[in-house]
Amino acid sequence: MRTMNSNRIQLLAPLTPAECVSRLTAVIDTERSASSSWSGSRPVVGRVTDSSLRLRKRIRYRNSFQSFLTATMRPEAGGTFIFGEVAMHPFVRAFLLIWLGGVLLIGGTMFLATVGAMVIGSGSHPQNAWMGVVIPPVMLALGFGLVCFGRHLARDEGRFLTDFLIRTLDVYEQNRAA
Repeated sequence: MRTMNSNRIQLLAPLTPAECVSRLTAVIDTERSASSSWSGSRPVVGRVTDSSLRLRKRIRYRNSFQSFLTATMRPEAGGTFIFGEVAMHPFVRAFLLIWLGGVLLIGGTMFLATVGAMVIGSGSHPQNAWMGVVIPPVMLALGFGLVCFGRHLARDEGRFLTDFLIRTLDVYEQNRAA
């Protein structure tokens, strides 16, 4: 059984959790042994325990917006139930929230104060007042552009990781979602 709704996965592997761990550790490079993407030769890097896994596709460049498949494994009648999600690393998601929130809060305040002073027509317009109008929207646009570019580079990684897991664990598929 397999369902994939956007970034969530649910798989039923016909193996015990120990067999799942054994198969996965045999075909991935561990994150400790592959401290850089240049060492190791396997297409997937990650860590696997008896109850969880975190996998990422090996890439030969740095992309903080790379997709990770993070899942929990539990014994089920007839095999192992694996459920989780494909998403950016939680630290990156938290950092983005804080950074973009800061740009909106600080930059938005600066933008509104500058535009307000220009509209109200306060007596003195500093020579560099244009920076208060231009810089916050540019920072916001560059931030979103950077995220969009990084996610574009990682666009097929979720499918790659899910298919890798399906092949490695001989998961029987029903209802394959596009």
